[in-house]
Amino acid sequence: AHQMITELPGGLADGGEPSEEVARRELEEETGFVATSVQRLTDRPIWFDPASIRTPFWPYLALNCTLRENWQPDINEKCEILTFPISEWIDKIKKGEILDSKSIVTTFLALPRIGS
Repeated sequence: AHQMITELPGGLADGGEPSEEVARRELEEETGFVATSVQRLTDRPIWFDPASIRTPFWPYLALNCTLRENWQPDINEKCEILTFPISEWIDKIKKGEILDSKSIVTTFLALPRIGS
């Protein structure tokens, strides 16, 4: 994107890694948070653009997260951890400040489970 993007954590599987483990690993690697539980939000993966991007994603909701002590971001990641009340996050989506499609889709799939 050649710019800083505010987005939810995400990434690709390492080999045959199950999608739930990918969600847990990426959350911890990119934010330092460890989830007590993760819930898959769909029964089938979501396509970014099935005509041109051949990798779908599984949206997950991480619950009861705690920050791991002494966490440091990976040297290859340029991350700044931001937290928002859900209402502010949704406002940012509506204002066009959140440009990552996986983050937008995951947010709206998670809303029925977390309330808004």
